[in-house]
Amino acid sequence: QRQMCIRDRSMRCVKAGRTTSMYTAELIQNDRTIAMANAHFAAKRLDAAFCDQVMPDVSPASQIAPTDWQQTDSKFAVPFRQHFDQRIAIGPTPGTRDGSGRIGGWMRFMDCRPLDDIGLLAMSDAWYPSIISRHLDYDVHVPTIDHTVHFLQNDFSALPDDCLLYTSDAAD
Repeated sequence: QRQMCIRDRSMRCVKAGRTTSMYTAELIQNDRTIAMANAHFAAKRLDAAFCDQVMPDVSPASQIAPTDWQQTDSKFAVPFRQHFDQRIAIGPTPGTRDGSGRIGGWMRFMDCRPLDDIGLLAMSDAWYPSIISRHLDYDVHVPTIDHTVHFLQNDFSALPDDCLLYTSDAAD
């Protein structure tokens, strides 16, 4: 088995302004770039509060069996998901399609650790892509190419100790 080791990492300031700063980072493993990240920091600005989302009508997490990623029919199951207790509540199971482009369900860390910004970031990229539920003429593998998360606060104490509901929609 080939040993994977991180040999290099870099981080540089792209722009350092009066109210906004931008950084980029790269992680290199076995001479290949395996991850890139951009971070943007800004001074507090005027608040704009709105919420257009409506809570989907789904069964509670306690009434849905956890997904066993080792037992799905999906040939694209990835080991990363084994860190999460995921319970499918919206859309088809991996390996099947319903044409909706909608997927989602309840999710928490297997070790039930408290949620913070890093945990929420990991969870936001842990669910399988919604496009695989579409009726396509071929199987697709959809690695994350671009993933943007905006944290508008840094106090996560109001988050529940149990599962969070994740939804995604691959619209027409």
